[in-house]
Amino acid sequence: MAELHADRNPGFGGMHPEPIGKYMPEAMAKMAAGGFDLCIANDGDSDRVGIIDETGRFVTQLEVMALLAMYCSRSGIARASDPVAHQRGDAGSARRAFQRPGHRDPSRLQVHRSKMIETDALLAGEESGGFAFRGHIPERDGIVAGLTIAEMVVAYGMPLSRVLQHLFDLVGPHSYARHDIRFERADYDERKHQVEERMRGQQPKEIAGVAVVGTRSDDGFKFLLADTSWVLVRMSGTEPQMRVYAEAASPERVEELLAAMGQMVGIGAPQPGAGAR
Repeated sequence: MAELHADRNPGFGGMHPEPIGKYMPEAMAKMAAGGFDLCIANDGDSDRVGIIDETGRFVTQLEVMALLAMYCSRSGIARASDPVAHQRGDAGSARRAFQRPGHRDPSRLQVHRSKMIETDALLAGEESGGFAFRGHIPERDGIVAGLTIAEMVVAYGMPLSRVLQHLFDLVGPHSYARHDIRFERADYDERKHQVEERMRGQQPKEIAGVAVVGTRSDDGFKFLLADTSWVLVRMSGTEPQMRVYAEAASPERVEELLAAMGQMVGIGAPQPGAGAR
């Protein structure tokens, strides 16, 4: 076992503490060099988790959610009626892996506490990498989530990359990415209002060549497409930035959706956040 950046440092060594691929090149390179089975990364207070497989590939948050759902279903922890609670990311692959109903809440996972208690949900997750489990406190715990992934690798008796491929064999191919577009804080409220007003006037029949079959506007603006992919744009309530999310069958298709949404919003090319996989 090896530790990276394990010293107590409130400045995080000058790095962004969010455990996503673009902030963990050192860990990804170390895994790609060989000799390790799994990398578990946490943010400063360890309520979020980032996972890197033995090849150095960052496993996206929605993939982690689906892996956890699949493992809970396989291990016998799940009951036939157990639901999954999830945040704004559709988590369609997680629900297909779990073959259980899903409860979507537009807010952060803290609000899932009541939903977990109300429905006795086995698992709750959010796009930022926070996961909560029944039988534990109804709150995000990145350490428990990471250890559960480690337990899953041992239980399946195969490398994480192969477990992930097994997931894809069950539910189909899956790619996801988030792009972040930052604004000046001084005029963010005005830009946020402009974007939201523009999006309220958008009623596209198709996006990137695929028909729109559903929309949601309870937390940003989300478009559900006929091929089961989706794209979402929302203005942050805590930071001066817009985030664009997409899930589709391939990284190329994800990028097409993100670009199409950028054009719809009227914003230039976004900066990658959580890279497509």
